[in-house]
Amino acid sequence: MTIGTVVFDAYGTLFDVAEGARRLAADPGSGHLAAVSAALAESWRRKQLDYAWLRSLGGQKADFWQITGDALDWALERHGFDPADGSGLRDRLLSLYRDLPPFADVPATLAALKSSGLQLAVLSNGTREMLDQTLAAAGLRNRFDALLAAPESGAFKPDPRAYDLVGAQFGRPRSEVLFVSANGWDVAAAASYGFRTVWINRAGLPRDRLPGRPDMTEPDLRRIPDLARTMRHNLRDSPSRFGRTEYFTNRDGLRLAYRADGPAEAPVLLCLAGLTRNLSDFDPVARDFSDRVRVLRLDTRGRGQSDWDPDYLNYNLIRESHDAIDLLDHLGIARAAILGTSRGGLIAMALAGGHRNRVTGVCLNDIGPEIQPEGLAAIGRYLGRRPGVDSYEAAAETFARCNAAAFPGVGTACWQDHARRIFCDSPDGLDLRYDPLLRRSILEQSATDAIQDLWLLFGGLRGLPLALIRGQNSDILSAATAGEMRRRRPDMIYGEVPGRGHVPFLDEPQAQAVISAFLEGLP
Repeated sequence: MTIGTVVFDAYGTLFDVAEGARRLAADPGSGHLAAVSAALAESWRRKQLDYAWLRSLGGQKADFWQITGDALDWALERHGFDPADGSGLRDRLLSLYRDLPPFADVPATLAALKSSGLQLAVLSNGTREMLDQTLAAAGLRNRFDALLAAPESGAFKPDPRAYDLVGAQFGRPRSEVLFVSANGWDVAAAASYGFRTVWINRAGLPRDRLPGRPDMTEPDLRRIPDLARTMRHNLRDSPSRFGRTEYFTNRDGLRLAYRADGPAEAPVLLCLAGLTRNLSDFDPVARDFSDRVRVLRLDTRGRGQSDWDPDYLNYNLIRESHDAIDLLDHLGIARAAILGTSRGGLIAMALAGGHRNRVTGVCLNDIGPEIQPEGLAAIGRYLGRRPGVDSYEAAAETFARCNAAAFPGVGTACWQDHARRIFCDSPDGLDLRYDPLLRRSILEQSATDAIQDLWLLFGGLRGLPLALIRGQNSDILSAATAGEMRRRRPDMIYGEVPGRGHVPFLDEPQAQAVISAFLEGLP
């Protein structure tokens, strides 16, 4: 499942409904209008909505243009004007309503969304003619795949029949639609209907006390492309075969996914996955060790079912260490042992250095203080790039061919399972289960030398129970580096997995023997 369609409300969301009154109030000789233009615009908008809802409830049909005119008549009279005085004020205000300017953030937001391949639509209580004229005047008509006029459903928003127009037009499930509106009542109704929602709270208002709650609230539209990208990913199911996904919110406001298997009172083993990987990598650990420890598996930000960070430079060891600590705090866990695969092992070392009182031991899976250039080059060839195939079978064939030397004898079924862990279905072929902007993050941080001395991090493990699993054919952790790690830490539990490169799957007898011995040695 993936967000494929973004639907916008029009008036107040894309277009500034108060601009007509402001523009006329700025004219020389505007007189009384200059003093009351803001209140007039507010009254006009409120009465426009009231009349639409009341007519709908009463079964008294009228199109939105007539309702707009009736609401303006009331607002003019309310603020001391005679709608029929012949001054032309009423006609000028109505004419400007068809030529409302978009908010400043609208053009760039729509351009970014359109370039990402998403379908875009407007769903408004306005008539199709009103929408077409206003969008055309703003030069935005070609940004939208559909204009959905609620009256054509036989009702105005927030009647569910109005939101039904989206499914009828695009054929998508409700959960694959992101609905964006500046009207709190509109977002509440859309959320109750089943859309994913963002409330654009331009005026800083309190949330309407209605059953539906927005998924996110923003002051303007600028972050909508990033949020759409994030929510597009969040809807993908976890490939893990064990346990149930739960969520918590970290200190940066991101919603992160985790699974916990095993007795709540047992010692905790926190599993942290590699750069592009997710908690499903630790299925064998959850399956085989959750009778001895509480196996806690985390999707760090940007991976698996967790939120993507709007700032890709936050994909770094410090922030990802915070994710781990935030999960422990969320669950009220004082201390945990850590099993870290590749980058997860680097995070484990960072945690041992910065939060030593929270760590009871570290088990590293195919990672150490020196990373081989050939391994980094191999990662660089695929990082952030979609696989370019349409099926898991095709992906498995590619894996088997490309990894024949490092992983000899690994069968097609195993590679298919691997493909399902790191890729997911999308309408246009297999996609990544992580934020592709990880690539930019890694490249930019490497260019600025924003990587610590890893031997210093390794030294910070002194006094903690330590274990190391190495793939015999690893191009990331060399035999020489593993040897030096053993020399510096002769007490380190060590196991080498034959016929495996970077990284072992953790279902191999040698890997499981290391994990078992490591758990036995924990305090």
